[in-house]
Amino acid sequence: MKSASLQRLAWRAGLAVLGVYVFCPDGAYQSMLDQLSQLLAQLAGGTAAAGATPLLLHVDSATRKMAAREGDGASPLRTAKPVELKFSPCVNQLVCLTAW
Repeated sequence: MKSASLQRLAWRAGLAVLGVYVFCPDGAYQSMLDQLSQLLAQLAGGTAAAGATPLLLHVDSATRKMAAREGDGASPLRTAKPVELKFSPCVNQLVCLTAW
């Protein structure tokens, strides 16, 4: 399914796009920061939840380190504000979602 189709399905279901994640080596991530900045600008322009700033989560495929940045779409991701990641167990809060 194309991402546009998934977005329409998500919007009809009442879900909002809060950001994107990228799973790749750091070198590839650094080379696509300009494209990712444009993507976050599009999200900030209307597809993100009202009042929310789109987030970008990078998971390094080599080291498995994670970093998140907050992108407002106005400034490049190279200078974007880092976001603190916190992890906690949430197994009892998970919900099974099935879509056709």
